[in-house]
Amino acid sequence: MSNQPSSMAPSIDVEDDVDPHDEDYAYHVRTFNRFLSTARYFAIHVGILLVALYFFAIGNQPVLGAILILCSIGLLGFGFLKQAPTRLDVTNPIRSCIPNDRRGARPEAGE
Repeated sequence: MSNQPSSMAPSIDVEDDVDPHDEDYAYHVRTFNRFLSTARYFAIHVGILLVALYFFAIGNQPVLGAILILCSIGLLGFGFLKQAPTRLDVTNPIRSCIPNDRRGARPEAGE
C-alpha cells in the first residue's frame, strides 16, 4: 500500500520510519505543505492578473479586465483563507513545556 496522498498536489506525507513524537518534523511538514499551497494560488493569481491587465490595457475591454482583476484578488484571498489552521503550531510547543504530571490533571473527588 502506498503512503502517497490521494490528491495530485505535490506534498510531503509523514513517513512511517519517523518518530511520531517528533513535533519539529511534523511542524516542518505542515509549513512546507502550506508554502506549496500558497505558491500554487499565487501562481494562478499572477496568471489571471496578467490576462486581466491585457484586456484592461491593450484589448480595449476594461469591464472584462476589471472583472478578471477582481476574480484574481478573490482567488488569492480564498487561497489564504483555505490554509490549515495554525492552532497546532501554537499549542504543541506550549504543551511540550508543561510536565506530564500537570498536563490535564484534575484533582480526584476525594482529594
